[in-house]
Amino acid sequence: MTNKTTNPTFKASSSQTELPVYKHSDAAEFIRVEDFDLFEMTLWHQGAARDQSNAKAEELRRSGVMSLRNSPHADAAAKCRTYFETLQQAFDCLLSLKEQERLARQNRGQAKGRLIPGWQDFVANAGKGSSKKVDPAHSDTTRSSLERLHSYKVASTGCDVIAMMQRPAWQRLNLAQKELSRRLYLIHNTTLKEMAMNNILCARQLLLSKESANTDVTEQRESSTLSCATQFLISDQWDADESGEKLRGGDSAHAEERTVGWGNMPSPVDY
Repeated sequence: MTNKTTNPTFKASSSQTELPVYKHSDAAEFIRVEDFDLFEMTLWHQGAARDQSNAKAEELRRSGVMSLRNSPHADAAAKCRTYFETLQQAFDCLLSLKEQERLARQNRGQAKGRLIPGWQDFVANAGKGSSKKVDPAHSDTTRSSLERLHSYKVASTGCDVIAMMQRPAWQRLNLAQKELSRRLYLIHNTTLKEMAMNNILCARQLLLSKESANTDVTEQRESSTLSCATQFLISDQWDADESGEKLRGGDSAHAEERTVGWGNMPSPVDY
C-alpha cells in the first residue's frame, strides 16, 4: 500500500476553493515606482487615498501640485506615498546588500585560492637571519605571500562589513512592510491595493533569506582560521604607510624604526 504525501493547501478567497500552496512573490516580481511624485498624484487622482476634509490640500491638488510630502497640508495621498516609498527603498537596499554579499564571498574565495601553499612558513620566517644571506627568490616569495594574505584579509573584511549592514537593513525592511500592511485601509483602489499586497509579500519572501544558513561548516572553520591568521595585516600595513609618511615629511629623526616582517606584531602563525 502506497502512502500519498499530503500537500498543503489554502482556501482561495476569490474562488472559495482549496488550492495547493505554491511558491510566490519572488524578488523579481516586486513592482517598482520610478516617479513617486507622479505616484502620489495618482493615489489622489484615482481616489485611492483622498482626504477631502483637507480643503487646502484638495485645492492644491486640483491646481496641479504633484506632491504635498513634507508639506503642512500633506494629505492621505502624501502619507500613503511615504509608506510605499519607504518599503521600496528598504527592499532595494537589502536586495543590493545580498548581491554585494554574493560578489564579496566570490571575491574572498578567489583571494583564498591565490594564497601560496606554505604561506605560514614564509610569514613565520620573514625577517629572520642576516640581510646579507637573504635569498632574493625566497624574499620575493615571502613578499608575494604577504600581499596575497593582505588581499584575502581585505576580501574577508568586506564580507564582514556587508554582513553587519544586512542586520539593520533586514530590520528596516521588516518594519516598512509591517507599516504598509497596517495602512492598507487607506487604499481604495483595487489595482493599487493589489500592488501593495504583492510588494509586501515580496518583502516577506526576501526577509526569509536573511541568514546564510547554507554556509558549509568546513568553509566557516577555514574562514575563521584564516581570519585569525590575518588579524594584524591591515594594521601592520597602516603603520608602515604612516611611517613612510613621516619619512617623506622630513621627520626621519622621530620616525619609528620598523623591522623586516611583522616587527612587534604577532605572527599569523601564532593564532
